[in-house]
Amino acid sequence: MIRNRVLAVLAVAGLAGAASAQYNVNLGTLNVTSTPTPLSLDGSMIPAGTYTSYSVSLDWTAGGGGPWSNEAIWALTSTNDLGTAVFHADPGSSPDAQNNGNPITLTWNGFMGAQTVNVETGFTTDGAAYNGGDDLFFFSLQSWAGSDATWSNVNVTLGFDAPPPPAGTFTEAWASGTTATGNTWARPNAAGTSVSTVTPQFDVIPFGVTVSGTYDIASITPDHDGFLHIYTGAFDSTDPLANFLAGNDDGPILGIGSSVTAGLELVAGETYFAVISAFGAAQAGAYTMNALGPGAAFVIPAPGSLALLGLGGLAIARRRR
Repeated sequence: MIRNRVLAVLAVAGLAGAASAQYNVNLGTLNVTSTPTPLSLDGSMIPAGTYTSYSVSLDWTAGGGGPWSNEAIWALTSTNDLGTAVFHADPGSSPDAQNNGNPITLTWNGFMGAQTVNVETGFTTDGAAYNGGDDLFFFSLQSWAGSDATWSNVNVTLGFDAPPPPAGTFTEAWASGTTATGNTWARPNAAGTSVSTVTPQFDVIPFGVTVSGTYDIASITPDHDGFLHIYTGAFDSTDPLANFLAGNDDGPILGIGSSVTAGLELVAGETYFAVISAFGAAQAGAYTMNALGPGAAFVIPAPGSLALLGLGGLAIARRRR
């Protein structure tokens, strides 16, 4: 059965921290249902300061309707109206939670206003830090419809621990160009298992990475429905399944305005090829390339370009003599 979360995830989940706590409140025992229910933490009693970390713990016991502990979710918000509230924390299920109804102690530790990074849009701030004295509400929910559970000994701790910096190196616009090159190809599908009858225009970029590791590579195509393929070692547009590594049509955030090949294991010193094209044969336009990983992505100049650069340097040297 599919069990859906209801509250929007707007905070960093599962991050360790919140060790230097500055404010703690015990909410006692709550009977939590499948209707999001707010409880005021009386912000007027919370000392002044900008709180950036949280820790929540509770003892979970199943009630009626077949609840599981991984359906126990909560949020810290600015008002009791989810439609207008600012979310300070909304971490989803506890890392301790289980896919069953057994009694368990659940804990969450994380940060408010933490910066995150993704390969499509770059750096963003999830949630918002909390200023002591402002209104603060604790929403609780068992996300399985018709279920309820008892949350006892609910402890909420707010602290001043600084969020960690986002992991990875974000290389924005490490390459750019247009797919309106006049060159066409029989575009493969995203899995690289077959060739489509669609023949869009394409551009190709040889590239490498500075550090070996796991990378996300994205093409951003704001004015058309782009398509991205990655090849290893060599690329031949007449043999589009050879040396195929990964492909993607629509990115998870920008949709048709991006294509994201995620989780690529790339090796420094190797040459890869990004082939940017389109979903439809009649589509073409500008693109930029982003990368996220342990190092930076960079364009590898074509051999002809390197030769021209060498000749240019030699000509300058001659003029200086």
